Amino acid sequence: MLANTIDWKDIKSYEHSQNTAFEEVVCQLAYNENKENGQYIRVKAPDGGVESYLTLDNGNEIGWQAKYFFDIQDSQFKQIKKSFETAITKHPKLVKYYVCCPLDRADPRIKDKKYLQDRWNDFAEECKALASGKGMTVEVEFWGAFELNNKLQKPINSGMVQFWFGGDNFSKTWFTEQVNTSIKNLGPRFTPKLNVEIHGINHNFDAVLKNEQARTYIFEKLNVLYKALKSLKGSCDKYGLDIKDDFNKLSNCLVDSWQNISRGDASVILIENTYDIAVKEIVRLSGSILDKISKESRTIEGESDRRAFQNDKYEFRNATDDFEVESQAFNLFNHPYLIVYGDAGIGKSHLLGDFSNKLIKDNKPSIFVLGQTLTDTTNPWTQILKDELRLDCNEDVFLGVLNTIGHAQQERVPIVIDFERRQRTFILEKYVGRLY
Repeated sequence: MLANTIDWKDIKSYEHSQNTAFEEVVCQLAYNENKENGQYIRVKAPDGGVESYLTLDNGNEIGWQAKYFFDIQDSQFKQIKKSFETAITKHPKLVKYYVCCPLDRADPRIKDKKYLQDRWNDFAEECKALASGKGMTVEVEFWGAFELNNKLQKPINSGMVQFWFGGDNFSKTWFTEQVNTSIKNLGPRFTPKLNVEIHGINHNFDAVLKNEQARTYIFEKLNVLYKALKSLKGSCDKYGLDIKDDFNKLSNCLVDSWQNISRGDASVILIENTYDIAVKEIVRLSGSILDKISKESRTIEGESDRRAFQNDKYEFRNATDDFEVESQAFNLFNHPYLIVYGDAGIGKSHLLGDFSNKLIKDNKPSIFVLGQTLTDTTNPWTQILKDELRLDCNEDVFLGVLNTIGHAQQERVPIVIDFERRQRTFILEKYVGRLY
């Protein structure tokens, strides 16, 4: 579907609401345009007058408000005004406010008549005056159907057009049927009655998905390390050991990781050179602190003082070791590419099928493809998109769709491929090289 043929009344419902779907489209367009311009935050209801906002490096904010209106009369202007008043109250650093509606403003410029463009201009001036009364200067701009359609025409947003306006493809029913068909074709290799929960692999799967369970688990590990670091810093200060520089660097690294995880960006494709959790740097700084205090701790006098200090040091070392042991899962949070390998017959196919099946049962999408259906003579993307999924789109649009869903549900959509050992090199070259 072309973006310039979009009928906004045909937008696919999300969470049983076209209004919610429109809010998602606005937020995803705003994110795609501004993800590198500051810290972008998606707001859940109650929204504080904005669906999302961008915090710039200087602390100022830009906000977006979505209204699924196809006509704007007095009652609609009152709703928009109420949202704006809330926004300037909740966001005193606001400098720009976008009002987004799927309609265009009539502007025939007929004498003695006011059309929507005229009424909008009056309304924007009223909003600026309200902000000025609070000592704020806020620009109020309009994203209508024309502006929104133009943004959707950009290649980066092609997946959004396919998902939100592409009909029945990528519906819950579509994902369910796709996974169930692949599981059925596994035959005896998939046996639900023999399911066994494997603690370690589940953490890895959660990290690949970047889901709430993964965030909670990683938060816990970061928190344990941070508390141990603070205790160690207190002991070092008490006994005159200077770790201030490394302490500040590691503290900042941990806090940045917390904040990045909290944002919940669930893209399938990461922005180049960006990492949610600075795993290597956290491990390096922790090791640097341990090396330094191991040498300087010999200067502490008194057995009881040395013992107290050693306890704090061991707690920090244990927290560091535990963090490093879990680093595989943390790295999957940053780089969502997991290869499960092993001897034939140990249950790999069942494990992958079960993973996809559980997601479907939780009303979350997944793609599950069997390598036995793929040949090494044709591009695997062509085989999967055309033959397996029956889709009329290229891989960029397909991955864009999965990114769109991931953003909306704040959890990645996995592509699970149960390939055969002989296909390993072929698959890695064609898929991981394309995704990374």
